[in-house]
Amino acid sequence: MEGSGRAAHRAVNPYRSPAALANRAEQPAPGLPLAQRSARLAASTIDHLSLLVAAGPALALVFSPWSASTPALIDNRLGRAVLLGGGLALLAVVQTALVVRYGQTIGKRAMRIRVVDHVGDAHTGFVRAVTVRFFANLALAAVPLYYLVDALFIFGSERRCLHDLIAGTKVVETNA
Repeated sequence: MEGSGRAAHRAVNPYRSPAALANRAEQPAPGLPLAQRSARLAASTIDHLSLLVAAGPALALVFSPWSASTPALIDNRLGRAVLLGGGLALLAVVQTALVVRYGQTIGKRAMRIRVVDHVGDAHTGFVRAVTVRFFANLALAAVPLYYLVDALFIFGSERRCLHDLIAGTKVVETNA
């Protein structure tokens, strides 16, 4: 009997922490539904394939068995580096423009998901979408096993990777 009285007292205790804060991750977020883990994986795969496509012409020249027949401009190392840099720069411009304007990379756009502010589903803007989400993630890549830990965070109840937590963002499904 005494044990049930304590439980009842705890249930009405005005000094306990609010249940809303303790269970915040379990409550559905307002607005758009969170993106499925499989959609995020597919979007990441598409983004990495687009990186391969952007670097493809330069990589093809490096590993080409017909390198003796290539034009002199792209046969030297400088020409290959310019070709590789140009392809990657073009991809970076396209991806940045998409992220700033729509909150989507090429892969996220294909999978109909986008990055929004964690609170309120608002567009994140340039600073958080590009600077924090991308460059902070790139800087942390020097830490051993960072990408593994980052990816494992997706299995939490909020489906947010470590880079989402750092930037204060989440990935949601789009209406279109």
